[in-house]
Amino acid sequence: QARRVALTIAVALICAALVSLSKADSFLWAAPTLTCLALGVSTLVGLGNTVVQERSPEEIRGRVSAIAGLSFFGFLPFAGLIMGALADHFGIRQILFGSACCYAVIGCIVLVAAGNRMNEAVE
Repeated sequence: QARRVALTIAVALICAALVSLSKADSFLWAAPTLTCLALGVSTLVGLGNTVVQERSPEEIRGRVSAIAGLSFFGFLPFAGLIMGALADHFGIRQILFGSACCYAVIGCIVLVAAGNRMNEAVE
């Protein structure tokens, strides 16, 4: 239950930080927003990695963790290119706000679909 709450808070913090960043017009506004965004993302990635490692069979835990990390970090350059192209076309503020909305919808779907199984006992 504690993990699900932490993941929900992290998703909410990320969405709020992205919305705030889309409205930021000064460094004094953007700096704490980026700090909140970093805290949310690090919490989400850390808990996600913990769940992957706990759920993996011991004999292949390293390989599963490597594939999970590769799938996450391997997609980042492509996501950066896509977001950069969209920002050039629509504007960075609109893309940040749109990404916050998409993140909220996908985060809710994942938390509802996988959240109940997250707290089950690991065999």
